Amino acid sequence: MKSSKVLLIVAILSLTLASVYSDDCGPHEYFNECGPMFEVICAKREMIYGPNNGCVPGCYCEQGFIREFQGGSCITDWECEERFPSTGDCPTGSDCEDFFPLK
Repeated sequence: MKSSKVLLIVAILSLTLASVYSDDCGPHEYFNECGPMFEVICAKREMIYGPNNGCVPGCYCEQGFIREFQGGSCITDWECEERFPSTGDCPTGSDCEDFFPLK
């Protein structure tokens, strides 16, 4: 009987914490208890990323959205392209020239 009370308390605490974390996510984000260690950001979306075998709880962009910059909000692919053009369309002297493309 005592172990079932402890189990019930642990379950309630877990659900409470999960709902608190999910409420903290911004627009176009969802909470994932075991997400990747690295999330692709706009300026580096064409870079080759190594294995991403981590398991990190946090807010991640929904499908069709990409993180504007580390710690930034999730924006559409279109907005990302507007703000950080693909390397082929990179304006001379801009930051996007400094990144290595997948191609």
